Amino acid sequence: MVTENVIAHISESESYPKDVKEKLPSVNTLPLPGTSYGRRSVGPSVRNLKVSARKSPRPKALWYQIANPNPTAKPKKRLKQVSARRGRENKLYSSLRREFLSDNPVCVVCAKAKATEIHHKYGRAGSLLCDVRGWMSVCGDCHRFITDHPAQARALGFTCEVGHWNTPFKT
Repeated sequence: MVTENVIAHISESESYPKDVKEKLPSVNTLPLPGTSYGRRSVGPSVRNLKVSARKSPRPKALWYQIANPNPTAKPKKRLKQVSARRGRENKLYSSLRREFLSDNPVCVVCAKAKATEIHHKYGRAGSLLCDVRGWMSVCGDCHRFITDHPAQARALGFTCEVGHWNTPFKT
C-alpha cells in the first residue's frame, strides 16, 4: 500500500532527521483500511463503498407517505375522461375545426386578426358541437369579449337569442 511504502521509504532514508523517524508508526501498527484514524478514515473512501448492509429500507418522505398511504396496493385504474361516442365526436370536431379555420382565416368580429378559435353561436351540446352553421371564426381577444360581455355580443349578433342556447337546428 502507499502508506506502508512511504513509511518504509522515510525510515530507510538518511535525509530525514532522527526525531521524525522515531515518530513514524511501524508498518505493523498501521490501522486497517476502512478504519478511522482520528478524524480521517484510512483506506478506500466511503463514497466508493456499496451500502448493502442496510437492515431496513430508508423511510420515504412524509409528503410521499401522505400521497401514497399504501405503496404495495395495486394502482387504481383511471376512469375514461370521455365516452367512446364523445371521443369520436371530438375527433370529427377537430378535423372540421381545422378545415373551417383554413377556409375562414380572418376574425369575423374585428376583421383584422388571424382567427385561431371557433365561437359556437348556439352552444356546443349534442349535435351542435359539429354543426358548422353555428360557428364563427374569431381571434382569442374577440372570443374573450364575446364570452365576457354576453349582452353586447347578443346585441351585435355574435350569440343566439335568449332561450335558444343549446337548442339544435330544425331541419
